[in-house]
Amino acid sequence: MRIDGAFIQGFKLGGWIGGGGGNLGLNIINYTDWHQNSLCIRPEVGFGYDIIRFVYGYNIAFTNKGLSGVNTYNFSVNLTLNLKKENDKKRNTPVN
Repeated sequence: MRIDGAFIQGFKLGGWIGGGGGNLGLNIINYTDWHQNSLCIRPEVGFGYDIIRFVYGYNIAFTNKGLSGVNTYNFSVNLTLNLKKENDKKRNTPVN
């Protein structure tokens, strides 16, 4: 949220790859306040274990680089919840 109270939304499409506790990601984000927008690409690097991940990202704007309220740097904490049912886990277990 900007200081002047205008709300900004970011519609994001991205992917992650990881191993050994480290993660790399790339997102395409379209930030908008519904009057103007800014298309950005955000490479991200992070680390985590099991259900938690700490991520640092850097927004690179391609359009409307001066859109007020869009930060250049981004830090986030992600929690992953396993919503797979117990029956699904048993079904995916290989049979010897």
